[in-house]
Amino acid sequence: MIAAIRLGLRMARGNDAALRLRAILTALGAGVCTLVLLAVVGAWHVSQLANTRNIAQAPHPDQSGALLYYQVADSLGGTDLTRVYLAKYGSNPPVPPGVPRVPRPGEAFLSPNLAARLRSGDALVAARFRGFRTKTIARSGLQSANERLAYLGATPARLRGSPRVSDFGDATQVTETTARLKLLSILLFIVFIGVPFAGVCAVATRLGAAVRHRRFAALWMIGVPAL
Repeated sequence: MIAAIRLGLRMARGNDAALRLRAILTALGAGVCTLVLLAVVGAWHVSQLANTRNIAQAPHPDQSGALLYYQVADSLGGTDLTRVYLAKYGSNPPVPPGVPRVPRPGEAFLSPNLAARLRSGDALVAARFRGFRTKTIARSGLQSANERLAYLGATPARLRGSPRVSDFGDATQVTETTARLKLLSILLFIVFIGVPFAGVCAVATRLGAAVRHRRFAALWMIGVPAL
């Protein structure tokens, strides 16, 4: 009888490895879920920022616009390059984001990526913009730091027949990806946070149930009636 009471008291004190394991699993699961959640939120913020800057670059077509606009999807050494030819076609033409004014004929505003390659003597970039006086587009006018974009000044005669624009920032000219980004974020949350956290909770619950059963048994052994 005395041995049974001693055993019950020792078990009731709860000095059990299962308790420590449950605490470790819960803390580990919470930490991993927090890190993944921060990564998802960060990726969402970057995507939203890129989408906002993409909209800022989009021209608004207008037959009475004071700017001729002609965009060329090009490549440079296997990477995408966007060349946009601009020509004034009236007073107060709209100015693209990231540049102080519409480039004059023979003048080019290059993204920092292209400008750095030109300064380093890159033959491909030098050949593509030979004869242009180059300046740099501000970071605020780009979708990303690695974007390869060039605004090239031209004469109205060279761009005859090109679309006229009256402003920049036309969201209707950009494929909206917000809905798909939201769906992707929800799926990432479920797969990388919801499922692992549910698994950790299930394991911790089973461990906790086992500990509770042992404690009830210990209390019964020392004479405490079951509730």
